[in-house]
Amino acid sequence: MCMHYLLSSLVFADTLQAISSDPTDGTLFSNRSDCWFHLGQGESALTDAKACKKLGQDLAKAYYREGAAIRLLQACSPFLSWNQILPTYIPICSDILIFPSQRFEEAANAFYRGIQIDPNDELITALQYAC
Repeated sequence: MCMHYLLSSLVFADTLQAISSDPTDGTLFSNRSDCWFHLGQGESALTDAKACKKLGQDLAKAYYREGAAIRLLQACSPFLSWNQILPTYIPICSDILIFPSQRFEEAANAFYRGIQIDPNDELITALQYAC
């Protein structure tokens, strides 16, 4: 596990306190979703991503976090490339392979919706960087 996320888990208590202080701040749910994701806790990551989405703040990241959480929950395994999922005009690396399962469509739709509404193409850049 990356040291960055171990350190993130140390500030997790502060995030919990911040959320209890302001449960309308979607950024807190988004950040906690990311932390849960990197700690391997898919259900918790998905719950927080959906909470962020429901609050309507930073929706592009909320959809991205939702897709990542669903993927973590075994939505995808090797066999299809990202280029087969997303429209060909979005330049994503073809090295990542996935195999559709029951939640594949849900994960792909969440990623794609996030990319559609991302005003600065930060999600595309993040996906390319992950490759």
